[in-house]
Amino acid sequence: MTFISTHIKMTCLCLIVLMFTSHRFPAMAGEVKAIRVIRVLGTGDIYNEDTSSAKDKAISNALVSALGAVLIEDIPNKIVIANFQAVNTMIHASTDSFIQGYKVLAEARMGKKYKVMIEATVSTAKIRSSLVQSGIVLDPANKYKILLLISENNLEDLAPQFWWGKGKSYVKTISDSTISQVMRNKGFEVIKHRLIHKELMKTQMDENNLSDVLSRDLALAIGRSFEADIIITGSATAEQALNTMGEDRAYTGSLSLAIYKTDSGERIGSVIQKAVKVNTDEATGSREALSEAAGLAGNDLAATINMAMKVEENKPTMIEVEIEGTDFFINYTKLSQKISTLPGVKRVKQREKQKASAIIIIDFIGNGKSLAKALMAETFENFGLNISEVSRNHLRLEMVPLSSNIFVR
Repeated sequence: MTFISTHIKMTCLCLIVLMFTSHRFPAMAGEVKAIRVIRVLGTGDIYNEDTSSAKDKAISNALVSALGAVLIEDIPNKIVIANFQAVNTMIHASTDSFIQGYKVLAEARMGKKYKVMIEATVSTAKIRSSLVQSGIVLDPANKYKILLLISENNLEDLAPQFWWGKGKSYVKTISDSTISQVMRNKGFEVIKHRLIHKELMKTQMDENNLSDVLSRDLALAIGRSFEADIIITGSATAEQALNTMGEDRAYTGSLSLAIYKTDSGERIGSVIQKAVKVNTDEATGSREALSEAAGLAGNDLAATINMAMKVEENKPTMIEVEIEGTDFFINYTKLSQKISTLPGVKRVKQREKQKASAIIIIDFIGNGKSLAKALMAETFENFGLNISEVSRNHLRLEMVPLSSNIFVR
């Protein structure tokens, strides 16, 4: 017997979740446990006096409700709402893998209904892992800043369209808009480049010479000027396919994209997607094909970035940290002791020390951004931290008196 019924009603799931989430075993506020034990009710309809099948269905409904209750409790509402269909598909398709066990606490026939109360053991860790693999960002601290550098050539266009370069900031393409929305829904921060196009001038590049095809180095330079963590480069194209049927024509939308980290310049993945749409109107057909292909590409991009950055965060890195501040000796001693106890810190070595500054080297499982986040979560009695520079293997921070008006954490 499988845990899931193909005829589960979403109305039943929502009703049971709302009514019985109060029967959870309580957890500490803000805590996400790897395992949750939860009590819920389930109902199954009785047909032809077959109470055994009705009980099985009631248990299946209750198990899906248990997953729904845990999801509502542990996953930010904004993420669940924006990805509602994908999240529900995942729950129904993988119920067995998320439920580690259950027991029936009570059961009863009530007319044509069979009702059960179960206590289910749910693997929150597996749910979160599946969501991350699907491209959803669960931890706001890991909301990487993405810059899209995708040129587009639709059938309506005389030449490729792109937003970078002089006089191009007004350009809005189908692929850019679609991918941006998909990735924002999944929790990524996609830079609104058209609103801050003047930042491009920081690179001191000649905008007149920027074309739709960017070299890796030039794309990275643009990304760094926008302070992006990741850039996505490539092209999107719409074409009319050979297939026809009367007045109907087939249109193909294709995207070929590469993903780079701006701090190291490393290519961390690529995505190729294609979609075909049939329409009698060329403009509508080509737009629909591009939009669908871009939506598929957005999902692939989110998943690829999530998994690549997860690997990055688990890599050991030697991070140079420049430290300065007032009351230096006392505060520096406290800070060094605290750093040595942070999760992921394997070794702290002092490279240089002066009267009011020092440089230390930290062997850390993760990158500079991860270390900066860990430091920002710490508090000190007499000072705070102003972290002014962050890269993969470098931090610059200042120990600022708590009374200072410029204190920033």
